[in-house]
Amino acid sequence: MKRILLVLFIMLSGVFATDFWESSWNRGETSYIITNKLNERLSFTCSSEYAHSSVQNSNGNFVGTEKEIISVILNENNKITIPAKIEKGAFKTQHDAWYDLVYDISISKSIRVIINEQEFIFKPNNSKSIENISTNCREYFNL
Repeated sequence: MKRILLVLFIMLSGVFATDFWESSWNRGETSYIITNKLNERLSFTCSSEYAHSSVQNSNGNFVGTEKEIISVILNENNKITIPAKIEKGAFKTQHDAWYDLVYDISISKSIRVIINEQEFIFKPNNSKSIENISTNCREYFNL
């Protein structure tokens, strides 16, 4: 009976678990990645030359290209439209959109990403672990 309860608990915790942020630093880039329970991934990478966002579907395939426009809806009431990649010297409006995104994403309880008419939903649990995304991405990219 104890084994059945343990197995049931493990299965249910996987179903109801929220998504966790990971962060890393490598060769002058800082990356922030969140994976949902469908194994879809949303990542943000910031460096001194560019900022980049990408989405991988549950099969591990990237959705779209670096030239895509991505809609990010935070907490179901704040829509930010960004280019998937922004390089140093880009238009000020692109910088402003990235600034808004990296500032607001660390306090969001719900992230909905729309790219190429496909939708991906993330429910961050440990947003405190990426509270420095705003500082790091603006510092690297001079946003």
